[in-house]
Amino acid sequence: MPPKKKQSKLKQSRSTTKRPKTSSSKKGMASKTHKGDKDYTTKRGDKDFHRKGHDVKKKRKPFSNKETKATRAKISKGTAVLDGEKITFRKGGLHRSLKVPSSYKFKRSELERINRIPDGTSFKFHDDTIKMTPRIHKQLTLGLNLMKRKK
Repeated sequence: MPPKKKQSKLKQSRSTTKRPKTSSSKKGMASKTHKGDKDYTTKRGDKDFHRKGHDVKKKRKPFSNKETKATRAKISKGTAVLDGEKITFRKGGLHRSLKVPSSYKFKRSELERINRIPDGTSFKFHDDTIKMTPRIHKQLTLGLNLMKRKK
């Protein structure tokens, strides 16, 4: 019997590559430039969109930072006067942070309970796990102060 041939290292390395060097790009192949991503998906630096694996040309780039009228309308500002000082805030910010609909009415005892949670710890609020941040603390404090003012 002839001895078995050893496989060369070159052959082993070729079998582990995800994208053959000789082929052109096809839908669903691994991306050369964005590791861990696929071809024909919209990426941060792209100049065009990809819908269902096809190039879609639009007037703006994907991920552009320009605000449209629709996004500006969504972020409406509210103002309140507390202790003679005018305060401007984003309407519905606490609702978005605590992942509840804008129609939800907060109870004062509920907000006081949440406000005692230290920063960095997670808590459950209406079946959603939320991580406490300094921003949520500020929103809670503002909400509590506005509730006190109304009475």
